[in-house]
Amino acid sequence: MAKKKPEPGFDSLMEKARRFCVYRERGRFETEHKIKSWGIPYNLVEKLMKALEEEKFIDDTRFAAIYARGKFNSNKWGKTKIAAYLREMRISPGDIRDALHGIDMEKYEQTAADLVRKKAATLKETDDFYTRQAKITNYLLQKGYEMNVVKLALQVLK
Repeated sequence: MAKKKPEPGFDSLMEKARRFCVYRERGRFETEHKIKSWGIPYNLVEKLMKALEEEKFIDDTRFAAIYARGKFNSNKWGKTKIAAYLREMRISPGDIRDALHGIDMEKYEQTAADLVRKKAATLKETDDFYTRQAKITNYLLQKGYEMNVVKLALQVLK
């Protein structure tokens, strides 16, 4: 049986979609959103998405792991902030959990302690100890670190 011929323009759309995925790692939700923005029919969007997944251009598990490592290593984000973004990108809870487990806990805690030192150096000396501690705590929580990690990291001030 002959293979079904793709719809007109499928090859050019597929090439455009591949280039979008190759530029940087993408998840299914982000890729589908971009392809839909091209104004093509729904059935063609589905065919493109299926082909991209079969060719391993998109893989949510891989995307989550790379994203988590990248945001932690480059931006010093905590696990809470990383998980929130991955949920926003419609990544499954299992893939999020696995991606966060890929972050070395010793390095994670050391990074939080380094952020405490860095933030403490920028604060006014006139602030009392509790005010400084509150500002540092808020800073780390905003970066996405969990309260137990923040408390542990604050011990470098004592």
